[in-house]
Amino acid sequence: MNEPKLPAQYDVQRATLHALTSSEHLWGIASFLRGPDFELPDSGAVLLKRHTTARVRAISGAAWCNGVIQSTALTVNELKERERLLGLCPVHFRRHWRAAIRAIQKLYGYDLSIEQPLPPRGTHK
Repeated sequence: MNEPKLPAQYDVQRATLHALTSSEHLWGIASFLRGPDFELPDSGAVLLKRHTTARVRAISGAAWCNGVIQSTALTVNELKERERLLGLCPVHFRRHWRAAIRAIQKLYGYDLSIEQPLPPRGTHK
């Protein structure tokens, strides 16, 4: 019995999923793209999403995910607010955030924790 041939898009989706799950850094980004799915006081989850998930989407070029993109670096005050909000989050979310930060550093040479490009390898600050 012949199985029906799936459209080519399924082959691409399967290959993409395999690549993402087999690469620690890509998985660190992909697993974070959805953003927070919990409530914080005073619409904090919406702000946190803009300060975390939307930044990961912007740096990684994940505009295809149809989510909010925050293309400009956060200000000092926004960084402080992000840290305050992260302190209110479940540990699970913070772990995904740290994995996304490491992935962005490794793949894109950018440190989201301080909103700065990393110095070129082999140079000292």
